[in-house]
Amino acid sequence: MKIINDTLTIRRLAMYRTLIIFLVLAFIQSAVAQIPNAGFENWTNGDLDLTGWWTTTNSTGSANVTPSATAHSGSKAVRGEVIPLGQGYVIVPAIYTGQGDANGFACNQRPVSMTGYYQFYPVASSGDLFSISAILYKGGVGGTTIGFATLPISAAASSYTQFSASFIYFRPDIPDTCLLTFMIMGAGVSAHVGSYFLLDDLAFSGSTGVENQSSLVPVETNLQQNYPNPFNPSTTISYSLSKASYVKLRVYNILGKELTTLADGFQSAGNHTAHFLASNMASGVYFYRLETEGYTAMKQMLLVK
Repeated sequence: MKIINDTLTIRRLAMYRTLIIFLVLAFIQSAVAQIPNAGFENWTNGDLDLTGWWTTTNSTGSANVTPSATAHSGSKAVRGEVIPLGQGYVIVPAIYTGQGDANGFACNQRPVSMTGYYQFYPVASSGDLFSISAILYKGGVGGTTIGFATLPISAAASSYTQFSASFIYFRPDIPDTCLLTFMIMGAGVSAHVGSYFLLDDLAFSGSTGVENQSSLVPVETNLQQNYPNPFNPSTTISYSLSKASYVKLRVYNILGKELTTLADGFQSAGNHTAHFLASNMASGVYFYRLETEGYTAMKQMLLVK
């Protein structure tokens, strides 16, 4: 009988150990996948805690991203306001996940949507937008784009309102990095001084095994407007190919000088994206040009730092 009891004990211990390991791994995976400092409770010297979590436009010497006691839950939310820089220029508020250079955070899931709560106070009749963007990558920011969610908000909201931005997936891969961007954009060249937003309680909702949408052949070849636009310092350029073709996608400055090549090679029919990072470039107007067999298009984008 003693031998049987010892055997049962050993089996129980092995079962408990397996369960503990499973729970620990599940906790680690969940922790990696969640949005860091999603309630914006952690601040250091008046700025968002930058220990691998968020980058703000406060790093330019401005103070247009600040904590707010008007929170949806907890004690704080983040507040971003368009402020004057002088000589007719403005500094738009923006926050990005990652430290120092908008390098995102670790994410190993395919969420259905990103949710959160916001208030938005655009200057009357300005046309300013509160821009929400989430991009999922494999291989880090600048790697392969797996999917993205975007939501431009134009209507004012004087009380906390929930948003939900649905993800569109291009590839069936599991991402390893997510870049979130929240900023105010102007409908014209720049946003207007005084427009501001409050943001709180970000979260991912659900998970999906969406099939590779790149396998769906578009009816026509098309170059889309980059998003976000204006941007700082990164933006995503999307385009569709109605047939397999040799593709060139290049970026130029306002003088027509070629700055970088984002794509140069044969690509299959379907939807494609390219990531443009302009950390070392000055604010201003830039152009991107798509060339394929039988199709050429150019669009303008605005970098605002």
